[in-house]
Amino acid sequence: LLTWQINRSWQTQFGLHNGWDAYDRVSDRMGMLAGVKYAKPCNHWWTSFAITTGDDLNNLADLPGIVPDLTNRTRYSWLIFLSLTERVDYIFHHWLGFQDDGAIGGGRADWYGIDHYAYYEINDRWRAGFRYEWFRDEDGTRLGLNRTSNPNKPPFPGDIYSVAFGLNWTPEANLMVRPEIRWDWFDGDTPRRPFQDGDSDSQLMFGLDAIVHF
Repeated sequence: LLTWQINRSWQTQFGLHNGWDAYDRVSDRMGMLAGVKYAKPCNHWWTSFAITTGDDLNNLADLPGIVPDLTNRTRYSWLIFLSLTERVDYIFHHWLGFQDDGAIGGGRADWYGIDHYAYYEINDRWRAGFRYEWFRDEDGTRLGLNRTSNPNKPPFPGDIYSVAFGLNWTPEANLMVRPEIRWDWFDGDTPRRPFQDGDSDSQLMFGLDAIVHF
């Protein structure tokens, strides 16, 4: 991955890879990623656009009706950051992906979404965050895994929504603790339900993690 800081405002990137989440594969295929970022010198806002494309496995969920193959997968991501006040930041994120010969019965599979993030700095150690996400799995190829041990049998073509609220606590400079509550719900083009062993179209989760910098 090469990064070129053209000037104070513009940055570009270009890189090569061997597929998503892959180092060495049975069939190596070179892929490409590229990006550009523009930031105002005042640091009140910035925007970036990135894209990756290359050949990847077209049936990761092991769905029936898809002939396994290595076909083109492309995804782009667009971000906008706004510093609304001294304490409030907002991030807009839009992305879209598609896979050739990735749809059930043939054809291209598409998925896309929009995410919103808002952060409020309470003090030097506490920061509150809110997230709202919408994800559209147009062809039902990105949600779920068709496994014997999994009772939630895909495909799940439709929309997934998520709302989350969390806190970032930084007791030390190299430690961050992040509790979170999150609600997901599914509005699909199928009678199948993706949560609680196929019995529910929504779920409520509590999460907690910690990040140590060293």
